[in-house]
Amino acid sequence: MAMSWPLDGVYTKNFRTTSSFGWRIHPIKKTRKHHNGEDLISISHNPAYLKAIYEGTVIEARPAKSRYASGEPKGYGYFVAVRHKIGGKDYVALYAHCKKGTFQVKKGDKVKAGQVLAIMGTSGFSTGVHLHFEIHVGKKVGWSSNGSGFLDPIPFLKSLEAFDGETSKAWTPTPENSPTQDIADHSVTRPRPTKFSAPSTKPKLQGWLKVGSNSEAVAYLQKALGIKVDGIFGNGTKKAVQKFQEASGLTVDGIVGVATWPKVVVAETPAPAKDTKPKLTKSLKRGSRGAQVKFLQSKLGITADGIFGPGTQKAVKAFQEKKRLAVDGVVGPATWGAL
Repeated sequence: MAMSWPLDGVYTKNFRTTSSFGWRIHPIKKTRKHHNGEDLISISHNPAYLKAIYEGTVIEARPAKSRYASGEPKGYGYFVAVRHKIGGKDYVALYAHCKKGTFQVKKGDKVKAGQVLAIMGTSGFSTGVHLHFEIHVGKKVGWSSNGSGFLDPIPFLKSLEAFDGETSKAWTPTPENSPTQDIADHSVTRPRPTKFSAPSTKPKLQGWLKVGSNSEAVAYLQKALGIKVDGIFGNGTKKAVQKFQEASGLTVDGIVGVATWPKVVVAETPAPAKDTKPKLTKSLKRGSRGAQVKFLQSKLGITADGIFGPGTQKAVKAFQEKKRLAVDGVVGPATWGAL
């Protein structure tokens, strides 16, 4: 089952991002809000057709319920939502601010990857023609004030594209002139799995990583998690993955797929000396990891593992309350400066 990008062409060449997933100053309200999706504009096509990213079922194709005095919808404006089953998990892709009267599908329709859903517009709470694109984890359209339950669409689509590229090789026959293996030895005594070192750059995900996997990708994962690196996915690695998924607000299953892999990153910044305070480059919150989190934990007097989980969030709130700061569990400039 091939995937498709939501707009025609190549990302960054024919269409690009104007506002990314994450915290931002809202373009209309002018306050700090979490952006649960990605705003995309078309560079090469007008009109720009919105396309299903994967086969699935349309669960919404309608205007938002809240209305302006004119009767036109607020919020998402005219939007389409499609439920997908990818890698055994449910996701919902949402396309907001569609042009009025351009729906090509209705609720209950089955769609294929690349099928046109509507035309890009500027309906609803919008400042210009663009696609607000979201990936919800689960079977329904949701909402969150801090990104919980949502995935950053661009890394998600890139991982899905890489995975589809590899699985498509299943239909390619092995050349007759390929090397022939020796007779297999199926004796009870089997050789140990090959050990791998972590590569310097993040490899593409070529299938789910789970107990029994053995590859450079597993070694990279282990290095990012701060555990023993041997490239062999055993029960210890599974437990570390589950801990990481819980801290990152992901489904905790111990399997690394298209949702978990984009968030796996080896920290490039070395840990600072114990008494050296690093510069805060961005706010720290649930799911953050690295040297800054480790420094924060050391100052809070808790286990410094570099992973911002529930325990770290609880300690941050207690510190903020003690210092008479806004108690939100997020470490911004005010909280960082009080450390």
